[in-house]
Amino acid sequence: MEKSKSMIAHRKRYRISALFLILFVVLSMFSLSAYTQAEEEESDAIDPTEVGYGIPILYLNIDESQGTIKKMHDSTDHSDYCHGTMSISVPENFHYADFPDLDLQDLTDLTISIRGRGNSTWRMTNKKPYKIKLEDAAADVLGLGENKHWVLVANDFDATLMKDRITAWLGDEMGFDFTPRGVPVDVIMSGEFYGTHYLGSYYLSENVRVDKNRVSIEKLKEDDTDPDKITGGYLLQNAMQVRDGSPDRFYTDRGVDWATHTPSFDTEADALSDAPEEREDTFFGRELNDGYENHVQQEYIQDFMRHAEDVLFDGTTGYRDLFDVENAAKYWLVNEVSMNNDAFATGSTYIYKDRGSDTLYWGPLWDFDFAWTRNKTVTGINAGHKWMKPMLYDKEDGGFLQEVYQQWPIMKEKLEYMIAQDGLIDQYAAETRVSAKADHDQNHRKEDFTFDASVAELKQWIRNRIDWVDANISSLDDLVHRVTFMADGKVYAYDFMEASDYIDGKEPYPEIEGQTFLGWMDEEGNIIDSQINITKDMTITAKYVSDDSMTHVTDIAFNKASDVIRNSFFMKSYQIPYVLIPEDAEDQRIHWISSDSDLASVDDYGYVKYNGTGQVTFTAQLKHGTDRSFTLTIVEMNDDPYPFPTSVFPEKEEITLDEGEQSPFIIDTDPPNTKIQTYEYESEDPSVVTVGDCGVLTAVGPGRTKVRVRIKARDEHENEFWLETYTTVIVKGEEPEPAPAPSPAPGPEEKNSAYRLPMTGIE
Repeated sequence: MEKSKSMIAHRKRYRISALFLILFVVLSMFSLSAYTQAEEEESDAIDPTEVGYGIPILYLNIDESQGTIKKMHDSTDHSDYCHGTMSISVPENFHYADFPDLDLQDLTDLTISIRGRGNSTWRMTNKKPYKIKLEDAAADVLGLGENKHWVLVANDFDATLMKDRITAWLGDEMGFDFTPRGVPVDVIMSGEFYGTHYLGSYYLSENVRVDKNRVSIEKLKEDDTDPDKITGGYLLQNAMQVRDGSPDRFYTDRGVDWATHTPSFDTEADALSDAPEEREDTFFGRELNDGYENHVQQEYIQDFMRHAEDVLFDGTTGYRDLFDVENAAKYWLVNEVSMNNDAFATGSTYIYKDRGSDTLYWGPLWDFDFAWTRNKTVTGINAGHKWMKPMLYDKEDGGFLQEVYQQWPIMKEKLEYMIAQDGLIDQYAAETRVSAKADHDQNHRKEDFTFDASVAELKQWIRNRIDWVDANISSLDDLVHRVTFMADGKVYAYDFMEASDYIDGKEPYPEIEGQTFLGWMDEEGNIIDSQINITKDMTITAKYVSDDSMTHVTDIAFNKASDVIRNSFFMKSYQIPYVLIPEDAEDQRIHWISSDSDLASVDDYGYVKYNGTGQVTFTAQLKHGTDRSFTLTIVEMNDDPYPFPTSVFPEKEEITLDEGEQSPFIIDTDPPNTKIQTYEYESEDPSVVTVGDCGVLTAVGPGRTKVRVRIKARDEHENEFWLETYTTVIVKGEEPEPAPAPSPAPGPEEKNSAYRLPMTGIE
């Protein structure tokens, strides 16, 4: 795409972070929550009638008969709107530092709707960020071009108030097709019940959206299914903050988590994650409930992204036909040089595709308040994203790495101007210094005023980072290495890894008819059974032996073929508990498959990763035995207590074995999807059968006996209780002993049923 020469296209991007890093939140919640409570009663430190700090003043006049400001501020998912008007007063002789020749005009009484946006800033500070929509018509706001959609970025975690702004300028200078731009403003909000309050110094900015003078790609219509039309345009983003189970969210075959931003295929009003108590960030990039169903478009873009990934990892330079290499190099370089902690990790990471083109473009750049001096160090460089690794491995002419080397001197020159005496940062500081002081007095007056010190720190940090990158950029030649997986004399797959990545021998492998896979061998011929960090290009080779030369797993044992787990932000994994039969099998490899891989994936060791709530069944496929299934029910973290069993019973009332044979003793409960804390097993006659982990029965000698199991669970009041049941085991032999007199059943005499037991051991 050609970059427009007009001022409108010259404007660009930035945004308030919608994500907080988990560690930052854990460390910050205590001090910030105390601050916000203490400051609640002192929010009028600045007399709003006397505001005049040298930058434009934005007035938000809210008609609280249509929705109160308090209700909007109390809305955790930002679904509550306010309505009113917006006016902007430009001080005489004000010149925007980025475009000093622009004649900025006042705006009066534009009809608006307004809601909250963002997550950590919204919850953790008094200075709230907002999304504004002009209801009547698009307007050219402060020279940024006509549009209806605008954001007020609070920058409350950025003492310089300019990290997003300098990044937007840098993106513009580096030639991105669109980077959201903005203007610093002082904000005053008024309402009948709220009163009139000076809110602080904000950044009035464009936002990331598909539009003619923003992300300028074709807009899809709800009924578009024509093969030519559905090729674009699509704006996608990292899916971390999109709600679990959303039809917009999908995974590639290598586990990269994407979501469609525009169009959205999510029609639910609660399409966004809204669980701040779980430390989940909420994706507030789109309007609520604006999605539509179109499976043709949805499948097209998901298939295209998976195809693009396959080409990236096929070991060739074919990715150059699917990615704009110059754009990709610039995008990676800006994020890496600024050490953006949100890069490739939050919904602020975007990628887009236009109609009629097979090219993907990274961007726009957005959300850099967790960049620059958020990092105390200036050293280090890494790939940052799985898709960047095969690109960084391409060292040939015309490839990604050569483009990075070409773009770095250009970027370095821009950064040098940024930090020069009277350069960009000094200009921004001069423009906003008085406003920054007023903002501090309003929102942080119990702390030392650090604007000038923070600006100096920012300049020095950039100076040090320039020097480090300049001295070490050649290390990119050795940053990423290729691992070649060989099987049956052919290349099976490639992967691309940094020194912090590893292989451990558990990687997928191809099945070969009549052969059993023993493991992956390193270049010395040793089976890999532990983690190996990748510090060089290497080849690993699959080792096979004939099927009939070894013993194989023939069955799997579970205590119970189902379980219940909670969906928590901090814990989204689960290990299926099972034992292989026979336990001493030489070939212990099995293949697990998931009934819903979008909800939960599973590896060949029964390790599950899930990203939402629902029920999913995992099937263990055995090459030489019986397939078995395990059902996992995932419930919300704040749901009622786990469902508990009212009775327990064996899957089989009677099990017949040959001497030496092993078999699972699997139980079930009523209701079936319950949580069990503990299993305890006992064989009445260990000379006939023993019982091991997960209820594995081993036939010892001829006879007949009972194997009992006790389970411990908790009821709705979290009181522990026990239930018990049994199965009868018959071990065949040449001279089986006569069956003993039946033992009394642990419930009603005529039925093998469960009953509650006191909290004691088995007698």
